[in-house]
Amino acid sequence: MNGIFFPGTGWGHTEKLMKMLFSRLAEQGISIFPVDWVGSIPFKPIKTVDQAVDISLGFSIHALMGVDLPEHPLVISKSLGCHTAGRWAALMNVPAVHILLTPPLDSLAGFDDRQKILAIAAGGKDAVVSAERLEAWACEHAVPLFILHDLDHSLKADESVYGSLISRLMPLIAESEQTVFTRRQ
Repeated sequence: MNGIFFPGTGWGHTEKLMKMLFSRLAEQGISIFPVDWVGSIPFKPIKTVDQAVDISLGFSIHALMGVDLPEHPLVISKSLGCHTAGRWAALMNVPAVHILLTPPLDSLAGFDDRQKILAIAAGGKDAVVSAERLEAWACEHAVPLFILHDLDHSLKADESVYGSLISRLMPLIAESEQTVFTRRQ
């Protein structure tokens, strides 16, 4: 495995965007291990984001036991998964390279100095994540931000929108100084 995907509460690796992105990454020799809590963790009765993150973090640590990852894995995360990805990388002392999809603004504080946020993508009509506030954060931290103007938090779109986003992400992945997503020797 060269990387990990941390899902949202109901948005997993079987979404069309993820299938297309994983396929393009595979063409470049990058394989992604999908942590899959969608359908396994009952999020509805959980009262706070912190509780949801604690539960998803425990699930993720267990799911990733024995998974052979490189020193600097590519980590792709969606919404709640952004919270979990930052906390997992810090807790496990993993200097990861991150692509964040619809990250809640408060999740960005969970990424320590060893983490490299390669890019952020969000919907312009997202009622959960403010595109304007993300834009200010991304500008302040010099992180590329891709606003998908007609999309909401679900990022539901047709293949042409996904293809356009992926075509903008792939050069960033290829050019990143830390994207040597190979196994440790």
